[in-house]
Amino acid sequence: MGTYYKHAEDIVKGYVGRRLDTYMYHQAKEQLREGEHLYALVEFTTHSAALCVDDPKEFHEFSKLLCPYEFYALSEYFHSRSV
Repeated sequence: MGTYYKHAEDIVKGYVGRRLDTYMYHQAKEQLREGEHLYALVEFTTHSAALCVDDPKEFHEFSKLLCPYEFYALSEYFHSRSV
C-alpha cells in the first residue's frame, strides 16, 4: 500500500486533520476542501495507522482488509510529511 502519515496518534488526539462525517468514499471526497488529502484512519490495540486514500484504487485495496476506519482530511502541509 501507498502513503502513510507517520504520526497517526496526532490525528487520533485531534492535533492534526479534520474528521469527516461519513463512511462512504465518494461523500468523503466531496467534503474535502481545496488542498486537502483524504486519509483513512485505523485504530489497532497497539497503534494507529493513517493511509492516504486520494486514489479510489488505493481505497479499494484498503477496504479489502475489512478494518473499521474513519475518514480524515489532512492539509497539504501534513500530507507532505507522510511516508
